Amino acid sequence: KYTSIENKRLDRIVIHKLTCAFTLFERLTGLLNHSSLPFDEALLIEPAHRIHTKGMRFPIDVIFINKNNRIILILENIAPEENTRIFPKKQYTARGTRKVLELASCGAKLYDFRVGDELEFK
Repeated sequence: KYTSIENKRLDRIVIHKLTCAFTLFERLTGLLNHSSLPFDEALLIEPAHRIHTKGMRFPIDVIFINKNNRIILILENIAPEENTRIFPKKQYTARGTRKVLELASCGAKLYDFRVGDELEFK
């Protein structure tokens, strides 16, 4: 399991507290059991092609990452979806996604993530 993320463009570790969701149960659960996510933490979901925010309690930033560990899309401040339906109303995805990184809202700006950045998971 990884514990941190280095942004190669910045040449430094930007996330020091990384939680990984690799098993089916971990990926399905994600951040659902959390009431918040500290700015210095992130959740890596792998493999992942899309996410939803159904049942979550707080907004998040989402970074979609391709097979070469490059950022292909950043979505900021995605609001939680109410837990009133069986299936999520909206899902978020980007073509070529292999991993998804979830951060506290404003985390993408705070850590200066940009489309095209190469990430190294350590």
